[in-house]
Amino acid sequence: MAMIKVLDTELELDLLDADELEKVDAALQAVEEDARQDPALSQADNLRKQVGAVRKAFDTIFGEGTGLRVVGEKNHLGVALTAFAQLTDAVQTQRAEFERSLSSIKAKYSPNRAQRRAAAKK
Repeated sequence: MAMIKVLDTELELDLLDADELEKVDAALQAVEEDARQDPALSQADNLRKQVGAVRKAFDTIFGEGTGLRVVGEKNHLGVALTAFAQLTDAVQTQRAEFERSLSSIKAKYSPNRAQRRAAAKK
């Protein structure tokens, strides 16, 4: 489990937990879909919709009320995008760490076929 800091809020994020990883993937996908511009809405309403999508993602991942705590009450797209960028950076960092760890374990415990053959010929 790792602590991440998004704006001024510390949150726990553990992508080695399958349930949490599933929530993160679903929330990030939902932001993509929910934050699309709607030509039927005014520009201000589209901003509100996009900020709401970011808040909803934080609520989905970290629990109800987290989006409001992180992003705040204002519908400021700049704040919401900064928070979302910090979240996605943390997700990418944890995924990269996992991949490095997995590669290291595979390299350590995977037998080297060439070495086995050479040893067998002796």
